[in-house]
Amino acid sequence: MKQENLEKLTKNFYLGLTSPLEEKALFDEIRENAASRNYFEAYENTYAQKHLNATSIQKEWDQFHSKYLNQSNVRKLQLIRNISRYAAVIGLAVLLATGYSLFEKWSQSREPMVWYETYVPRGEKTQITLPDGTKVWLNAETTLKYPAGNYMEDRRMQLSGEVYFEVEKNEDVPFVVQTSDYDVVVKGTSFNIMAYEDAECIETSLLSGSVEIRNIEGAAPDRRLKLKPGQKLIFDKEENRVTVKNTDLDGEVAWKDNLFMFSDVRFEELCRRLERWYDVDITLADQELREIRYTGNFKNEETIWQVLDVIKITTPIKYELKNRKLTIYKE
Repeated sequence: MKQENLEKLTKNFYLGLTSPLEEKALFDEIRENAASRNYFEAYENTYAQKHLNATSIQKEWDQFHSKYLNQSNVRKLQLIRNISRYAAVIGLAVLLATGYSLFEKWSQSREPMVWYETYVPRGEKTQITLPDGTKVWLNAETTLKYPAGNYMEDRRMQLSGEVYFEVEKNEDVPFVVQTSDYDVVVKGTSFNIMAYEDAECIETSLLSGSVEIRNIEGAAPDRRLKLKPGQKLIFDKEENRVTVKNTDLDGEVAWKDNLFMFSDVRFEELCRRLERWYDVDITLADQELREIRYTGNFKNEETIWQVLDVIKITTPIKYELKNRKLTIYKE
């Protein structure tokens, strides 16, 4: 496992934001790799000193490690971790001992969490309603994973792609969307996230309510940013840079109503979106085309040919399409 992945999984584990699959990957890694185990234990000690304010916890944690790190059920670890967070208040040793006992009973009856996955291929869009009543619109080439269990306990999503959410309000159970580079936490909100793995940036746009951005890649673990309606957060993956600005909300979510609205977008990014919407592979034959900026609107019912003809009005290009492979040249 890469060091950056280990660091992110460890941080998310202690924040309670890892999925069962991520926890299994993490603890398989620290069981099998001494260097990873040393990193995890060092992080654990730092976390305990900062959040528990206890200096005599090493013995209890050593017992915990020897007893549970060689077990296959990684959900045990999260239970003990959650119990231990309150140890400084009511007595670490007593509570951990109680936790071990509770854990033994819990682990025998606890069923592993089941996750649903919705995938939307290129050239398509779809709309679903989650068990808690949240409405979700998924853009082309998007994957959304969400738990199949009790939504009164867990409203955590994992996203790759673009989704518009209208979240059912629940003050007691936050709605968490995890992307590759940050998490979005809400309680009852309308917002759009574009988080494609091949994109240069991840963007979150807020239409109503409020959202909080956490676990930003490359930032301090406790850094959190709040958005107001009408704002968009842009995270540049290459530079680990965060920008918050006002945005045109109609343009941000027009895709769900079969409208494509672009404002000063790089031509290379425009082509990525056309690939997803029309299920074609696009090659830019001339590198200069990548940096051209484009502004314009399209309707989804227009063909790829009609879209390209509109682009040609303001952008000097020519193109050829063979077997769903589109090559664009500078004219």
